[in-house]
Formats: sequence, C-alpha cells, structure tokens
Amino acid sequence: MTCSVPEIAEEAVQFYKRRLEEELATHASARKTIHRLLEEMGKHIEADKRFYRAVFREIMRSQMGLVEGQVAMDKATISELTASIIAQGQKQGTLRTDYPAPQVAEMLVGIYNHVILSWLHSDTAYSLVQRLKEAADFFLCGSAPSAAKPQRAARSRWLKQSRRAAE
Repeated sequence: MTCSVPEIAEEAVQFYKRRLEEELATHASARKTIHRLLEEMGKHIEADKRFYRAVFREIMRSQMGLVEGQVAMDKATISELTASIIAQGQKQGTLRTDYPAPQVAEMLVGIYNHVILSWLHSDTAYSLVQRLKEAADFFLCGSAPSAAKPQRAARSRWLKQSRRAAE
C-alpha cells in the first residue's frame, strides 16, 4: 500500500504529538525533555533527508493554511503540548516565567522548524542532530531564569505590540 505525502505528513505529526504527550507525562526536567525530543526528531530526519524534505514541505504548507485537513488542526495541539512542557519547566524553576508559556513554545517551535528546514534544503554535511542540540542550548540559555530581569522591557514592548495588533 502506497501512502500519499499528506498521509505521511499526518502520520509524522501524530507520532510527534504522541511523543510530546509521553514526555509531558514523565514530569522530567523540561530542559532534558526538549533535548531528548529534538535529538530523536533529528535522528529520524537525518535517516532519510529526501523523504523528510517532502514531509516537512507538506507540514509547512498545512501550517500556513495552504491545505486543509487533520495536520492543520493538530498544529494547535502540538503548540499546546509544547507550551505545557514549557509551563512545566517554568513551574520547576528551570525556565524563566516572565513570558507566557505559549509564547515561549512558539519561539522554540520556530527555532527548531527553521533549523530543520535549513538543513533539509542545504547540501552541507553538518549533523542535524548536532545543530538541533546547539539550537536547544541557545534557546535554553536565553530561557534560563537568571536571564529574566533584563528582559522585562522587551516583554512589555511585545505585550503592547500584541495588544495593538489585536485591536
């Protein structure tokens, strides 16, 4: 039986959604969870670059609203689950709390999607797993609680801009 790219993309999204749910249920450190999930994702993608190029193209199309279906609907679920992992880290005191968990999750998803898409569409030989680890380290360093105080002004500007955009 042959599956279409949208069906395979749907399967990939469902797999990642299950992994997020499993990791959330462990109540492990959010930092370790993020590293573990990104490493696992990177290994799967590195195993078949050409295949995952098509899968991610389909996922991105659905997330941009260019196609309809379950993949588009699960984008919110994946964002919510990622936000739950971030909120767990905030409660554990390992992630800063001056930004709402959904906003921090949006930043994390944006970072890893960019790293993956850049890798998928490049001819360089660098390891995606290593690049995702570096991106996670960079993200987590900026998300650490000790970095919270200097960022309050930036958060205030973001909130004002968000409120203006919503009006």
